[in-house]
Amino acid sequence: MISDLISPSGEKETDQSRRALLIGASAVAALGAANPLLAASQEHPAHASKASGLIGAAEDCENTGDACLAHCFERFKAGDLTLAACAVVVDDTIAVCSATVKLAMNGSAHLKHMASVCQGVCEDCEKECLKHVEKHAICKDMADSCKATIKECDRILT
Repeated sequence: MISDLISPSGEKETDQSRRALLIGASAVAALGAANPLLAASQEHPAHASKASGLIGAAEDCENTGDACLAHCFERFKAGDLTLAACAVVVDDTIAVCSATVKLAMNGSAHLKHMASVCQGVCEDCEKECLKHVEKHAICKDMADSCKATIKECDRILT
Protein backbone atom coordinates (compact mmCIF):
# COMPACT_ATOMS: atom_id res chain seq x y z
CA MET A 1 0.00 0.00 0.00
CA ILE A 2 1.06 3.61 -0.58
CA SER A 3 0.91 4.43 3.12
CA ASP A 4 3.48 1.66 3.74
CA LEU A 5 6.00 3.45 1.48
CA ILE A 6 5.76 6.75 3.34
CA SER A 7 8.01 7.28 6.36
CA PRO A 8 6.85 9.22 9.45
CA SER A 9 8.65 12.28 8.06
CA GLY A 10 6.58 12.11 4.89
CA GLU A 11 9.41 10.89 2.62
CA LYS A 12 9.10 7.81 0.53
CA GLU A 13 11.35 5.03 1.81
CA THR A 14 12.99 4.70 -1.59
CA ASP A 15 14.03 8.37 -1.35
CA GLN A 16 15.50 7.72 2.12
CA SER A 17 17.37 4.65 0.87
CA ARG A 18 18.70 6.57 -2.12
CA ARG A 19 19.81 9.44 0.13
CA ALA A 20 21.55 7.03 2.55
CA LEU A 21 23.30 5.35 -0.38
CA LEU A 22 24.49 8.69 -1.75
CA ILE A 23 25.72 9.83 1.65
CA GLY A 24 27.62 6.58 2.14
CA ALA A 25 29.14 6.73 -1.33
CA SER A 26 30.17 10.35 -0.77
CA ALA A 27 31.86 9.45 2.51
CA VAL A 28 33.82 6.64 0.86
CA ALA A 29 34.86 8.93 -2.00
CA ALA A 30 35.94 11.65 0.43
CA LEU A 31 38.00 9.17 2.43
CA GLY A 32 39.72 7.93 -0.70
CA ALA A 33 40.45 11.46 -1.92
CA ALA A 34 41.73 12.55 1.47
CA ASN A 35 44.08 9.63 1.83
CA PRO A 36 45.77 8.55 -1.42
CA LEU A 37 48.14 6.38 0.58
CA LEU A 38 45.20 4.27 1.76
CA ALA A 39 44.14 3.65 -1.84
CA ALA A 40 47.74 2.87 -2.83
CA SER A 41 48.12 0.44 0.05
CA GLN A 42 45.15 -1.56 -1.18
CA GLU A 43 46.65 -1.89 -4.67
CA HIS A 44 50.33 -2.22 -3.73
CA PRO A 45 50.74 -3.06 -0.02
CA ALA A 46 54.54 -3.44 -0.12
CA HIS A 47 55.03 -0.12 -1.91
CA ALA A 48 52.69 1.74 0.44
CA SER A 49 54.49 0.52 3.56
CA LYS A 50 57.85 1.63 2.16
CA ALA A 51 56.39 4.95 1.07
CA SER A 52 54.69 5.63 4.40
CA GLY A 53 58.03 5.56 6.20
CA LEU A 54 59.49 8.00 3.68
CA ILE A 55 56.46 10.25 3.90
CA GLY A 56 56.77 10.52 7.68
CA ALA A 57 60.53 11.08 7.64
CA ALA A 58 60.44 13.63 4.81
CA GLU A 59 57.55 15.53 6.44
CA ASP A 60 59.52 15.65 9.69
CA CYS A 61 62.61 16.80 7.79
CA GLU A 62 60.57 19.51 6.08
CA ASN A 63 59.09 20.74 9.39
CA THR A 64 62.45 20.64 11.17
CA GLY A 65 63.94 22.47 8.18
CA ASP A 66 61.38 25.25 8.58
CA ALA A 67 62.38 25.64 12.24
CA CYS A 68 66.07 25.52 11.31
CA LEU A 69 65.64 28.15 8.62
CA ALA A 70 63.78 30.39 11.07
CA HIS A 71 66.71 29.99 13.48
CA CYS A 72 69.13 30.94 10.69
CA PHE A 73 67.12 34.09 9.97
CA GLU A 74 67.22 35.05 13.63
CA ARG A 75 70.99 34.64 13.61
CA PHE A 76 71.22 36.76 10.44
CA LYS A 77 69.21 39.53 12.11
CA ALA A 78 71.71 39.45 14.98
CA GLY A 79 74.55 39.92 12.48
CA ASP A 80 75.79 36.31 12.59
CA LEU A 81 76.28 35.01 9.05
CA THR A 82 78.02 31.77 10.02
CA LEU A 83 74.86 29.81 9.15
CA ALA A 84 74.52 31.23 5.62
CA ALA A 85 75.68 28.05 3.86
CA CYS A 86 73.48 26.03 6.19
CA ALA A 87 70.42 28.13 5.31
CA VAL A 88 70.93 27.52 1.59
CA VAL A 89 71.25 23.75 2.04
CA VAL A 90 68.29 23.60 4.42
CA ASP A 91 66.16 25.54 1.94
CA ASP A 92 67.03 22.93 -0.73
CA THR A 93 66.16 20.18 1.74
CA ILE A 94 62.76 21.66 2.50
CA ALA A 95 61.99 21.86 -1.23
CA VAL A 96 63.10 18.33 -2.07
CA CYS A 97 61.38 16.80 0.96
CA SER A 98 58.12 18.52 0.03
CA ALA A 99 58.32 17.17 -3.52
CA THR A 100 59.25 13.72 -2.26
CA VAL A 101 56.23 13.61 0.06
CA LYS A 102 53.93 14.62 -2.77
CA LEU A 103 55.29 11.97 -5.16
CA ALA A 104 55.18 9.31 -2.45
CA MET A 105 51.59 10.14 -1.53
CA ASN A 106 50.59 10.01 -5.20
CA GLY A 107 52.32 6.67 -5.73
CA SER A 108 54.29 8.30 -8.54
CA ALA A 109 56.36 6.22 -10.93
CA HIS A 110 59.10 8.82 -10.38
CA LEU A 111 59.40 8.21 -6.64
CA LYS A 112 62.65 6.23 -6.94
CA HIS A 113 64.28 9.04 -8.89
CA MET A 114 63.07 11.62 -6.38
CA ALA A 115 64.18 9.45 -3.45
CA SER A 116 67.67 9.38 -4.94
CA VAL A 117 67.74 13.17 -5.25
CA CYS A 118 66.24 13.57 -1.78
CA GLN A 119 68.86 11.27 -0.31
CA GLY A 120 71.71 13.28 -1.86
CA VAL A 121 70.30 16.63 -0.73
CA CYS A 122 69.71 15.30 2.80
CA GLU A 123 73.27 13.93 2.92
CA ASP A 124 74.60 17.40 2.06
CA CYS A 125 72.32 18.98 4.65
CA GLU A 126 73.30 16.52 7.37
CA LYS A 127 76.98 17.17 6.64
CA GLU A 128 76.47 20.95 6.88
CA CYS A 129 74.36 20.71 10.04
CA LEU A 130 76.95 18.58 11.81
CA LYS A 131 79.36 21.54 11.59
CA HIS A 132 77.11 23.53 13.92
CA VAL A 133 75.73 20.99 16.43
CA GLU A 134 77.94 22.24 19.26
CA LYS A 135 76.48 25.76 19.06
CA HIS A 136 72.89 25.23 17.92
CA ALA A 137 70.52 22.49 19.12
CA ILE A 138 68.32 22.89 16.03
CA CYS A 139 71.30 21.86 13.91
CA LYS A 140 71.43 18.50 15.71
CA ASP A 141 67.69 18.09 15.26
CA MET A 142 68.02 18.84 11.56
CA ALA A 143 70.96 16.47 11.13
CA ASP A 144 69.00 13.70 12.87
CA SER A 145 65.96 14.37 10.72
CA CYS A 146 68.07 14.25 7.56
CA LYS A 147 69.63 10.99 8.70
CA ALA A 148 66.18 9.42 9.16
CA THR A 149 65.10 10.62 5.72
CA ILE A 150 68.28 9.24 4.14
CA LYS A 151 67.50 5.86 5.71
CA GLU A 152 63.92 5.89 4.37
CA CYS A 153 65.11 6.95 0.91
CA ASP A 154 67.47 3.98 0.96
CA ARG A 155 64.51 1.66 1.64
CA ILE A 156 62.78 2.99 -1.47
CA LEU A 157 65.94 2.60 -3.55
CA THR A 158 66.66 -1.00 -2.53
